[in-house]
Amino acid sequence: MEHEPTDGIGEAALGAERVPTTGRPAPISSAHLHDTLARFAATMAATATPPRGTDLRGRARTFIDAAAGRRVPTPTTRREARDVVAAYAAQLRADGTPPERMLIVLKAAVRDATPGVLDQAQLHALTADVVRWSIEGFYSP
Repeated sequence: MEHEPTDGIGEAALGAERVPTTGRPAPISSAHLHDTLARFAATMAATATPPRGTDLRGRARTFIDAAAGRRVPTPTTRREARDVVAAYAAQLRADGTPPERMLIVLKAAVRDATPGVLDQAQLHALTADVVRWSIEGFYSP
């Protein structure tokens, strides 16, 4: 029985498990998708110029502070959000989800991740971005 060298440290000591590589990226959970969209929405709201008479920036900062206990406190960039959405859409395709169902799932994720954080224009823009990113991810090779 042959053993691979481990530089003196056994895998059991490291707590590592052998996971077969499939060539596919690690799966994205719906919770990770939700958290990424929520952090990106908070980032959008915090950096937007609020219309007169509203304090969207203050509301967004309060949202970020309140969520810091269960989410990574760093804001999510547009690129990070796009990558997570595209990976999730690709994962849905690999699981056999039809494209129309994928769009319903991702639109619902946007709606559920952003209650009260974005105004209508921002919500519409984020939804349009997520739809575009998800279609790109769904149909990418």
